[in-house]
Amino acid sequence: MATILIVEDDALLLDALTGQLQQLDFGVCTASSVAAATALLQTQAVDGIILDLGLPGADGMELLTWARTHITGLPVLILTARDGVEDRVLGLNAGADDYITKPFNMQELQARLQAMLRRARQPAFTQ
Repeated sequence: MATILIVEDDALLLDALTGQLQQLDFGVCTASSVAAATALLQTQAVDGIILDLGLPGADGMELLTWARTHITGLPVLILTARDGVEDRVLGLNAGADDYITKPFNMQELQARLQAMLRRARQPAFTQ
């Protein structure tokens, strides 16, 4: 069972995502800020992150940057209301594996999350 860290400050959305992922047999841990997520990631191993960008205290991009420098290969899916092309390009170029805008379809999120985790488990291409 894969464990997903959901970093989201909207309590209703956080509860809904947690419930949906648990029904799909994911382990779930949660954080509502960059500081809480960073602290959690220093003590607990996770298989992937669902990351909101608009968080209190610090932007989610700061967590993405931190994760990319401290945890090699950790898959990150951005789930945010920021829907501009520039925002998507910035997030993907900063190291996100995928980017979904709110509102979203739960089946699509599930499929993208499973694809992201599947890719992360594949050995690197070698000749």
